[in-house]
Amino acid sequence: SVRAAPCELARRHPCPRAGRFGGARRSPRSLPMNIKSLIRRAKAETAEPGSVAVGKAASDVEGDICKDIGAATAVGANVGRLELPEAGLPAVDELGAAVGGGGAESVWLVEDWLPADVEQQILALLRGPHCGDFVQLRGKRTARFGGDPGPPFAQEPLAPWLQQLCLAVGSSLDAGALRLGAESEDGVQSAGGVLAGVSEASPCRTPNHVLVNQYRPGEGIMPHTDGPAYDRWAAILSLGCAAVFDFWRDHAHTTSGSPPVRSLLLPPRSLLVFTGKAYSAHLHGISARRVDELEEGRVGNWSRVADRLRRQGRPYPEWAERQLEVPPEQLFASGEGQGDEGQPGAAAVAVPSLGLNRADRFSLTLRRVPPLAAAPPVGPVGEAAEGGA
Repeated sequence: SVRAAPCELARRHPCPRAGRFGGARRSPRSLPMNIKSLIRRAKAETAEPGSVAVGKAASDVEGDICKDIGAATAVGANVGRLELPEAGLPAVDELGAAVGGGGAESVWLVEDWLPADVEQQILALLRGPHCGDFVQLRGKRTARFGGDPGPPFAQEPLAPWLQQLCLAVGSSLDAGALRLGAESEDGVQSAGGVLAGVSEASPCRTPNHVLVNQYRPGEGIMPHTDGPAYDRWAAILSLGCAAVFDFWRDHAHTTSGSPPVRSLLLPPRSLLVFTGKAYSAHLHGISARRVDELEEGRVGNWSRVADRLRRQGRPYPEWAERQLEVPPEQLFASGEGQGDEGQPGAAAVAVPSLGLNRADRFSLTLRRVPPLAAAPPVGPVGEAAEGGA
């Protein structure tokens, strides 16, 4: 979905709709990506015997991802609704969830935002009833819900469970101390608020657009910004496995060989929210690799996550048991059961450095398209109209 690297299907099947693109066939570099068109073409290809999509046989594309559909459908039998807690989901607290730093400020992460049983409901829906909504792109599979961000915004109704999720995100932002605000021309957040860049025509923080990406081990998305079609903030829900998420200062920084300005470990069921310069000026992405290196000082919240694992003790989260190169029982044995920071012996426990093996990961990028969106969702090289990570 990134302008610098147009997807394979877009190269092979440029959209022929003259009314939208002016009649003349454009080069792949200048051709706007239309996910809905790609989905239709991918489905048509997989319906043809012996067809191949992005180097994989259609049976492989469908078989690898839509496996165990019977079991998935059983878990997500109530396709229309999620069983969310009656008390609601955790607030995105301005202070307690803050993880910004290194120049990428205005970033918050709630590491246990979604209950484990609701995660399984969503994964069952994505792998079962919604499996056919995905299209294979370079380095990921993507499904878009809510319509073409435009312009103009061709809004489409969200499935009931996605509408529930959008309302839950909006409620968590409202319940926390994240106040509506505005961003000055130089990108500096105003003192009157934290959640910057909310459209005057849309003074609301309930998302109305969801982009779902699926990444296998070794896949990722190059550094990008999400484009001007949306209000200048984004919320990303991670499901299935943990991964490291990076912020970069600018395009030159991504090719300099320097490390990102901020890297964060996103556990499954976590909700990441960012705005201000972290959204509009910095680039974000996930490196295409099979193992992430967790190191204090390099991954900004690793010490916090490791301390929580140490204090929690058995049973450890499933992702930690499955993904950490060293079993958590061995890793945190000396500190298991110790109290909060400040308790005797707690500060003496070193934060380990180790690898995190990637696994199958889904990310849901929830954003709001203003009802009167007018700016085209295109930008300089490296900027994505759809984005998401």
